[in-house]
Amino acid sequence: MKIYETLTELCQALPKYIGNGYKYYRITRIPPEKVSKTAQILKRLSNTYQTELTQGKRQYRRKKGLSNYSLFCYRDLVIILKTPGTEETENETDFKTFNGSLSLVISKYLTLILYRDERGVLTYRIERETFNRMRSMFEQSFKSKNGKKFHTLVKMFDNLPYYKGIGHQKKQLIRDFKEWQKEHKTKWKLTF
Repeated sequence: MKIYETLTELCQALPKYIGNGYKYYRITRIPPEKVSKTAQILKRLSNTYQTELTQGKRQYRRKKGLSNYSLFCYRDLVIILKTPGTEETENETDFKTFNGSLSLVISKYLTLILYRDERGVLTYRIERETFNRMRSMFEQSFKSKNGKKFHTLVKMFDNLPYYKGIGHQKKQLIRDFKEWQKEHKTKWKLTF
């Protein structure tokens, strides 16, 4: 079981595991009324899926054709990854196959997509609807000449982990910023 404090740590861990044979996933959320019991919930899940096995025990299970599991937690988001093999636990139908794309709903304001790019490398991008919402908020800050809102949005966007897909979206935003600066005659500086 791995509990992550930052989004960057979670984003770094998932591609490593998926690239190393964890082909199935299950994503759940801890309900707000049960957040105080997060430790007990994670312990129960860890015991159910046997996520605390040593490397030797994992290798033994793999040789026997059994599935291995890994558990990730970030805030109220819980992700369980599974390798191919026979299952010994209940609710195996809840697992989905990673088919090149995985949607991570971090909050109601941010959704990241883990996907394989044209090079076949796992990378992240901001989900289209989320990106368009952020883009329109930036544009609105230019139209209303609200510098505080603009700089708050820049900090939010700048705190996202850097991956190739997110980098392409940042470049697209920079092109839009230059147009909006000319159109609305602002001299705000971009930090990314």
